[in-house]
Amino acid sequence: MKKLVEIVSLNDETDYISLDLNNDLNQLKLIIKKYFGIYEKEQIWFKNGKMINSNKIEANETDRIHILVHNQWLKVYIKSTNDQIIDLPMFRSKNTIKDIKLLIFSKCRLRPDKFYLLYNNEILNDQEYLSKYNIQNLTTLNLVIKNESGFN
Repeated sequence: MKKLVEIVSLNDETDYISLDLNNDLNQLKLIIKKYFGIYEKEQIWFKNGKMINSNKIEANETDRIHILVHNQWLKVYIKSTNDQIIDLPMFRSKNTIKDIKLLIFSKCRLRPDKFYLLYNNEILNDQEYLSKYNIQNLTTLNLVIKNESGFN
């Protein structure tokens, strides 16, 4: 049965998604991750106000299903090649790498196509969510300026 599921964050932002709830909870968590960029471990599922502790979820028409999202606000620092630290405001795990690059542009006037970001020696893809790279609170990303050929 399709049911509208409410996704509530700790800062009272709300999203909605229609899901088939007669399904495996782990599969549903993966769907939420795909569409909202919210890691499975950040999702706490409730049915009629009670936390769901099993791996199977079933709901009828009168059941209220919601997901509380926790640990989603991240403080991210950017370290440039000259060891300058750029202090960025808070991000959500569902923000993309491109979102961070645009904020760097607004603070430093460095165009996003002129640099890339590294984390754990991996170049971060602009289209991916922070959550894909398991970027945690107080993480430092490295900013590397591209040269004419595209890499430093």
